[in-house]
Amino acid sequence: MRCAGVFDCDAKAARLHELEALSAEGDFWLDADRAQKLMKERGDIAADLANVDEPAAAVRDVRDMADLAELEGETGIIDDLQRQLDEVAARLDAVEFARTMSGHTDKSPAILQINAGAGGTESADWAWMLLRMYTRWCETLGLNVEFLD
Repeated sequence: MRCAGVFDCDAKAARLHELEALSAEGDFWLDADRAQKLMKERGDIAADLANVDEPAAAVRDVRDMADLAELEGETGIIDDLQRQLDEVAARLDAVEFARTMSGHTDKSPAILQINAGAGGTESADWAWMLLRMYTRWCETLGLNVEFLD
């Protein structure tokens, strides 16, 4: 499979193999900070490769099951296959979001400031609604929220 950009599978697989060889060396853990960084990189690369391989394998499996069901005249399995494809689509949406947030600063914390301004009670209510909306959005994404003030 030939991919490019973020999903350069060949280069990532080669780097994963290199990291696994490094981690097998006897003196790998002597520099704990370096070892920890390399193991994190290894885990990130393995997750990236799984994000490409697992959906492709799931789609192949569904296609094979659909072909088999068609040959045997089994139509009852169609709903189950559609559910599996919906799960793959949801996973791909999550991977796409992760890909868009893959810049070097995207893993850094962010500060969001909401000011009510000079609008009185309605402006303050709107600021609270925005705060609640952003807080819940972060929670659904699994992000930590900390209030500074």
